[in-house]
Amino acid sequence: MDKEIVRGIDENLISLQMAKRPPLDDIEYRTIYSKKGWDMVHFKDNNGDYGMRIFFKKINIEKLEAKKFPEWSEIKIKPLIIKNNKRLCMDIRIINSMFLEPFDIFSRNIVSGADTCSSEPDLLNNIFMKCNQWKLFMRNKKVDKLKAFEQKGLIGELIFLELLMKEIGIKNSLESWKGQDKLSKDFLLSSVGIEVKAKQGGLKGEVQISSEDQLSMDGLSKLFLLVFTIDASTKLKPNSFTLTDKVTEIKEFILQNDSNYLDQFLGELYKSKYDEQHNYKDDFWIYVEPYQLFLIDDKCPGITPKKVNCTFIREVKYKLSLEGLKDNALESLDYIFNEL
Repeated sequence: MDKEIVRGIDENLISLQMAKRPPLDDIEYRTIYSKKGWDMVHFKDNNGDYGMRIFFKKINIEKLEAKKFPEWSEIKIKPLIIKNNKRLCMDIRIINSMFLEPFDIFSRNIVSGADTCSSEPDLLNNIFMKCNQWKLFMRNKKVDKLKAFEQKGLIGELIFLELLMKEIGIKNSLESWKGQDKLSKDFLLSSVGIEVKAKQGGLKGEVQISSEDQLSMDGLSKLFLLVFTIDASTKLKPNSFTLTDKVTEIKEFILQNDSNYLDQFLGELYKSKYDEQHNYKDDFWIYVEPYQLFLIDDKCPGITPKKVNCTFIREVKYKLSLEGLKDNALESLDYIFNEL
């Protein structure tokens, strides 16, 4: 066997490579050591596919099938009942053995996550999260680390997204989140638009408007401008958090309430140029309550196609003083939620 192929691969997989192919409908397997005693094996089947199986005793097949595990070309994930002993497992396999070494890294990551779990539901959720993270990691396009002002803007959207999830559910909230799709409004719920901004604290009450369409009412029954005050902070200050902390908080909320939408959330995050491979642990922020909410109408100050002929104008950017919107200020997000 070519030593370059097996270098760095787990001894289980090396052993399986050297083993003969098992009979049809059977597997050759090696037990995976687990600190918490979870029943896991590496295997090779009659087709020459390699993989791992994680066995469950208390969770039924319906619970496993309800999980919408991510799909990608080289890795297949499915719940499986073993015919000869009726044991239930999650079958995770690589269908091209030339990628066995990366698959080994992937499986080690799943095992390390399993070692943090104390119950089968926790184990299932952890495997689900790891698989989603790896699918995201294996996307071809790389993104740069978000700059400070971009982190702050995304945090503002995530704060509202979390509030919205608690009000109208995870599915509807994720479908309404449009900022990462480069549409003119950050959130669209039917004909109601919500533009979310993050500003600094202090005397300057102004926000950056990035296009002529952001405050345009075109095609909308209502348009709201929601402004969060988010300031740079330090680890020592109470209630300080990082962008990663906020992402983790929402991921945990989704896992606890409807984990099938974790993949969609991670995908939307990636489109927002957030990549978990970047280090945000030193960038601390603090959310200064309360938020400010305004109902936008044609009387509000701003540059829009209705007010200005924008036919030959490109990249309209300006700072808007919130003082000019004080007559349209609203007290509560209920004004938004009541429209939904």
